[in-house]
Amino acid sequence: MNQDFKKVFKTPKYTGVTLALLSMFVLTSMMVVWDRISEKPESKNSQSLEIFCETQLEPIFRPAFQSFYQNTGIGIKVSFLSREEIQASLSKKDNRRAIIFLGENDYNSGEGLKGNFEEKIVIGYQSAKKDKFDEKNQNGKSVYCLVGRVLNQPSDAFALIRFILSPDHGHALLTKEGFVPQPGDKWERIPFLLVYASENQRAWLSHCLKTFSIREGIQVELNIRSEQGIDKAVSLIAKSRAKQYLPDIVIGCPKIQNYRDLFSPPQFINDQKMMAPCYISKTSRYWHSAQRLLNALEKCSSK
Repeated sequence: MNQDFKKVFKTPKYTGVTLALLSMFVLTSMMVVWDRISEKPESKNSQSLEIFCETQLEPIFRPAFQSFYQNTGIGIKVSFLSREEIQASLSKKDNRRAIIFLGENDYNSGEGLKGNFEEKIVIGYQSAKKDKFDEKNQNGKSVYCLVGRVLNQPSDAFALIRFILSPDHGHALLTKEGFVPQPGDKWERIPFLLVYASENQRAWLSHCLKTFSIREGIQVELNIRSEQGIDKAVSLIAKSRAKQYLPDIVIGCPKIQNYRDLFSPPQFINDQKMMAPCYISKTSRYWHSAQRLLNALEKCSSK
């Protein structure tokens, strides 16, 4: 043991609550088989994001772009152009490397904008009548973010989107202009998701989770247990006051449906052998990122 560490280390005084939590941690750790899906992604990158944003959206998004750079140091090259100008600019270069923010009307009328993008994400919509995002009942036109297929640093692009949709950063900037943003998680440069999964899920999950982690810049840890082990661990935590230690996602353990007050209703993913039930913890700090992970798993398992 390091000598300097010996000098400063003192035996801690444990309270009853602390001992209970420590015992819970030791008991659950005994049943654990951990897979670290990714090392913590780097938070500094030298390459800038190339963004094209529709001119009419400049008052809404310029403050958010500036705040993102100030918070992360990630470089952004932004061009505010009309839809025609965006299409003309993209035709001169590889548009698969760009990120585009534009309104619904221009997206629908711009056929050349639809082919080479990995994903279309609804950022929100412009409306002066509603103060909460409602995907099924929108009074205004949607605003989309198109993410290129071969970005140099895709994790930076998704960090930008998470920042824009965060209630503690992006929302306050967007709503000043009467914009209604889609809900998101509180901002964290590199979110962390803990996944519990049953033993028969390991083979297909490892690859899919690693792909998601690298692409989105989210640290993911996979905890493989027997279904009985998952049930015992969740039951132990559920009986404590430490529900924040619940896994963000549980995959392949139907017994979790007994904890309806702690987990959202099951979503089912075809793991190439059977339909695996997936549950998101209601106490997850990154609920929306967890949902994106399940969406990504569904796409990955169908390939």
